[in-house]
Amino acid sequence: MLEKTCADQLLQLADNGKTEMLEGLFGILSINSERGEPVKGAPYGPGPKKALDKTLKLAESLGFATETVLDQAGIAKYEPEGTAGEPYIGVVGHLDVVPAEGNWTTPPYEPQIRNNRIHARGALDNKGPVISCLYALKAIKDSGIRLKRPVWIIFGTNEETGMEDIPAYLSVKEPPVAG
Repeated sequence: MLEKTCADQLLQLADNGKTEMLEGLFGILSINSERGEPVKGAPYGPGPKKALDKTLKLAESLGFATETVLDQAGIAKYEPEGTAGEPYIGVVGHLDVVPAEGNWTTPPYEPQIRNNRIHARGALDNKGPVISCLYALKAIKDSGIRLKRPVWIIFGTNEETGMEDIPAYLSVKEPPVAG
């Protein structure tokens, strides 16, 4: 019998966590994170902030350290032993969405799976991809693969309507060494 490769191990971990991942993703997809009027602690409105807070709680539940940056972005940090303080690899995505206008075959903030596809506002741009990255990083963490650098997943909240979030992030954080 052939030995399991690292990729096989990661795929198995991802497959084992599929139900948990879908539950986490659906929780984020169910939030209307369209830009709204600024309020204290939520410069792009309550929706993007709610999506950020829920995503950071999800990341914490998966065992990651988290941080909020100027109420505009958040970080899920994986810093393997011996890598603290090293330049980090950045995975950047966003949790805000454009308005769900037009005709929808399902309510945009009530995620559903049809024909093996997830239907919801943000499933492809960009909640689905960035939450997938979070669960992929969890699979790496759970596999015991030794990484030489920290990996931070950076969750922006203003990509769709101004891209002010990442410049704000970079005003107080060093940029990643790669991404």
